Amino acid sequence: MNNFNIHKKMFLIPLTLFSYLFATSLIFAKEKSVFILLENNVYNQLNENTEAKDFLRGLKNIRNSFTKGFTNSKEKWHAFRLLENQIPTLSQLTHETLERCGGFHTFYQEKEMQTFLLKEKSTKTSVKKSLKLPSLISSSEFKKSEDIQTWFSHLQRTRMNDFIEKFSSYPTRYYTSASGIEAMNWLFEKWKKMGQGRNDIVVEKFVHKNFKQPSIILTIKGSLDNGESLVFGGHGDSINTDDGPQGHAPGADDNAAGIALLTELIQLIIEHNYKPRHDLTFMAYAAEEVGILGSYEITRNYRQNNKAIAGVLQFDGINYQGETFEMALIEDLTNREQNLFLAKLIDEYIKVPWTYQRCGYACSDHAAWNYEGYPVSYPVETIATEQNPHFHTARDTFDKSQYDTLHAEKFLKLAIAFLLERDQI
Repeated sequence: MNNFNIHKKMFLIPLTLFSYLFATSLIFAKEKSVFILLENNVYNQLNENTEAKDFLRGLKNIRNSFTKGFTNSKEKWHAFRLLENQIPTLSQLTHETLERCGGFHTFYQEKEMQTFLLKEKSTKTSVKKSLKLPSLISSSEFKKSEDIQTWFSHLQRTRMNDFIEKFSSYPTRYYTSASGIEAMNWLFEKWKKMGQGRNDIVVEKFVHKNFKQPSIILTIKGSLDNGESLVFGGHGDSINTDDGPQGHAPGADDNAAGIALLTELIQLIIEHNYKPRHDLTFMAYAAEEVGILGSYEITRNYRQNNKAIAGVLQFDGINYQGETFEMALIEDLTNREQNLFLAKLIDEYIKVPWTYQRCGYACSDHAAWNYEGYPVSYPVETIATEQNPHFHTARDTFDKSQYDTLHAEKFLKLAIAFLLERDQI
């Protein structure tokens, strides 16, 4: 063996390693960094999962005066810095471990995270005390029973079915994907076309600071002078945590079904030429699946502009029926009084077995409204142990619901009852 060749090879090994490390550093430099917050109970559960624990160990733990020791009631926060393209992995691990969506909060700037922590610490004393929610549960009888039954008879599941077929036909609605942006732009055009002919309807795109997928907002102007809104929302994006951001993510139940509900409710309002007292606002949020990004930005904007909100309903995953209960009301990070009002509506108008359920963390967009002090409720399709096993996979397709919205129809009826009864208070 030639000594020159040995030295040559010995020289090439570190040179090749250096080239690899340099190239890798360039790749990482180009990737956008983000900051995430995990609530203490979520952090502890993730650390019981070996894979999740190893993943967290590989992240940069942010420890400074803004994060260490911050508390919300009995909960502490854990802050990490990671690359944007690592979010799907974190989403997968939290979904597998917690058997729920969400589980973390994402921020593009550390300052935004700090602001969130400061506000979260003061929310229960300063913001929520400033709200004067009407006594929703003091009403001895409902006023709109006849109208509600009429609307029930006019709703069309076929329109909801067609919507889910279309919205879940995009390869993915992941927030940074071309098809994810295209899907939300299609929704904007659809809602805009539906509102033609009524000068009290405005449809707009909410343009986000750090990503291109827009949130879509339709507003119907009410007759009240105080500008209070009733908000009906759900997220429009989807994710495949098995195969990554480019993986097929039809999201038929999570959450094409929720947006189908909003679309059908808008259609019924138009068909009945309903003129509301409150402003009615319908929102399809962007980027829920990667840390509730879209709705957080919207609710922060609303609070900064002192928007008055009378109540919010969140619809996220409503077309998969469990065996034990047909509905569940999320009781944490929601408004107790409004939940009691919804409970009365379910018993009076929907008449299905239901229960209360805790998420234990920020598992959907309702958390964004709650953190800004707005009254929000979140009815879900079943209890956590019986939830749709196809969430966040290529298998979340419409055939799993037999190509019908029989279960989602119950939630549409609840939305109708809430709208017509709450709008009178």
